[in-house]
Amino acid sequence: MLPENLCDFPFTVLINFTNNKIETLKNFSCVKKLAFLDLSHNRIKNICKSFFHGLPLPWNVNLSFNHISFLEPGTFNDETLSLNNLDVSHNSILVLDISNLLLSKTFCNISYADNKITSFTNKAEKPIKYEDKFSDVGFLDLSFNNIQSIPNFEELNFGKGYGFLGKVVFNRFIFQVISNPIVCDCFLEEMLWNIRNVRHTFKTDSDFLGYTCSYPVNLQNVSIVKSFVYNNTFDELVCKLPKCPRQCKCVFQSSQLRIIIDCTEIFNENVLPTFNYTDMVQSVKGHSKLSETTVHLLLSGRQIEILDKRNYFLNLSYLDLSNNKVETIKESTFLELSRVPNIKLNFTGNHGVLKLPKGLQLLNPNSVILNNVTIACDCELISWFMQWLNSREIDLKRLGVTCKVNSYFIPMQNVTDSDLLCNQDQNQNFSLVFVIGGFLIFLVIIFFVYSKYGHYYFLFRKCLSKSKQYSNFKYDVYISIDEENDEVLRYVGTKFLPMIENLNLKTFMLARDSEVGGVMEECMIESMRMSRTYLFFLTSTVLTKYESVFVREWKHAWNNFISNNKHDIFFINFDLLRLKDLNDKNMKACMIFGKSVNFSDFDFEDKVRKSL
Repeated sequence: MLPENLCDFPFTVLINFTNNKIETLKNFSCVKKLAFLDLSHNRIKNICKSFFHGLPLPWNVNLSFNHISFLEPGTFNDETLSLNNLDVSHNSILVLDISNLLLSKTFCNISYADNKITSFTNKAEKPIKYEDKFSDVGFLDLSFNNIQSIPNFEELNFGKGYGFLGKVVFNRFIFQVISNPIVCDCFLEEMLWNIRNVRHTFKTDSDFLGYTCSYPVNLQNVSIVKSFVYNNTFDELVCKLPKCPRQCKCVFQSSQLRIIIDCTEIFNENVLPTFNYTDMVQSVKGHSKLSETTVHLLLSGRQIEILDKRNYFLNLSYLDLSNNKVETIKESTFLELSRVPNIKLNFTGNHGVLKLPKGLQLLNPNSVILNNVTIACDCELISWFMQWLNSREIDLKRLGVTCKVNSYFIPMQNVTDSDLLCNQDQNQNFSLVFVIGGFLIFLVIIFFVYSKYGHYYFLFRKCLSKSKQYSNFKYDVYISIDEENDEVLRYVGTKFLPMIENLNLKTFMLARDSEVGGVMEECMIESMRMSRTYLFFLTSTVLTKYESVFVREWKHAWNNFISNNKHDIFFINFDLLRLKDLNDKNMKACMIFGKSVNFSDFDFEDKVRKSL
């Protein structure tokens, strides 16, 4: 531990406690003139912010070759400190807070070399902010650590952070990162692309600073500055995507805004691969260019025979099916692809005979490469396919498309109507259309006549086959009146019913004969079913009541009448209504066919007896 009487020497300038067994520290602020402090080669594990608080002079600190694993955020960025050189190398720091790296006051050298640093934080009491003022110059040594990539600025609360990175570079901080396992991938491309306008600041010898790739293997020892920054070419900086379709390789090439799914080597299915796009890009979801990215699916030279839609089509921009065996293309496939802007399909050299659906017309002909393919041709395909190509002035001869007609293979530009038997088919089609058209017209006429005059047909049929079978019915006559019309109710009760009963006819009236407390509608239906003739008293009062008992009785009576030849209908025109007074066309038909008698007729009673 440190000497107890350290504060008795406030004007001490240099303290050298190297090669001891010191494990803990205390505040050094009582040594006001301290400028050099060497605590290297000890056993210190933790460094707290309070240890060095209040030392105003430019000073040098050596904490190398200890066991430091914890360095409190903001320890060396205190506003009371003036730091010149800091050496914290050869320790065990795993996570480094940037407040101990990017200081607000000018310094010369800070070294965290030979630690175990893998990531960075920004968790000081006063976290580093974009608008903070930084030192004008400084050399930062992070060599021999485990840093694989630049810090995630979003996680450090700098947004995408490239403005912050530009500010750091502008302040001429020099970072040395020798022997770190730097991965040169799409995230490095993202950073380099965003700082490309300040690349002149990288004039320092990049190899000396360790700006070289360790991974992937194909970029090992490649200089980041010389190969990428100065040349401004980033196509080799890609991210491998682990959740890739089986037998394929997937990379995110952010420089070209595309995800390449390469299935050209061992993919042996006869349909398109399936994958979940969201799951596949999970590992790069934080990349700023992902939202602009589309998928390039490469299947050249495989065995694809069927092209049907997939749920990733909306993310697709290029589908390479050249030199495959595609024959069947679902109509829904082109319907789905037509929703994708700037889609490009390549069928060059397809070995199968393509059966093209009409949905192909939804795509731009310039977006579909059909060089040296064979198509199953018929009259219909030739008509729309040629128009589709001509819409973009595409030279059919240069395409080299071949038509398969029956068992013959003919260059499409040489195919004639006689080869396809188009005239014969057309004549047959005209004949078929004529027959079908005539039949449809006939059906329309029949439907019109039936809908307008069908009720007359039923009445005419009833008149021809009228047959009274008294023994089959419980009631001979079912009488329906407007029960709210006192005049007709009085007449029926005092005169009409006695006349009918003198003829030994059994009658039923709902108001008189229905059971007390019973369901009226059920009683009405059952009684009508057991009645031979339905007798209706027509009065002017029934014309304005659309939901009355009389109207419901009439609907049931008409349905029974047209469906069963045993029932009959008769009207007594009590108020001498004219045909034009009636709104119901079925009632009108009954009146026209003589199934009624006027109450004023001289021989009224005789006509009623004959009808019942």
